[in-house]
Amino acid sequence: MALPDAAVRRIGQFVESRMPEDARDELRLECEVRGSSVVITERRPPWTGEGDWTRLPIAQLRHDEATGTWTLYWQRANGRWERYDAAATSDVELLLAEIDSDADGVFWG
Repeated sequence: MALPDAAVRRIGQFVESRMPEDARDELRLECEVRGSSVVITERRPPWTGEGDWTRLPIAQLRHDEATGTWTLYWQRANGRWERYDAAATSDVELLLAEIDSDADGVFWG
């Protein structure tokens, strides 16, 4: 199942725009395509300076190919994804605006 290229590119641009230039050695934002979804993750280096960077999922955007719509999910502390209270939409930009504003504090804390 292929995701719409334009939407995936736009999600990538959104992630890139949220990364401060002067903090790139301390913070990485990435988007990972997994089947019919895109997961936005935050990566940070280990405190000790050794080992792998930590990975914290921020948001998941799921695409329904049958309807052409996207839905937005946030991750609970127990690791389960829960649907965010935003209507499914064909315009991924509306969901990126929800993530950006984070009115409920579930994406950026």
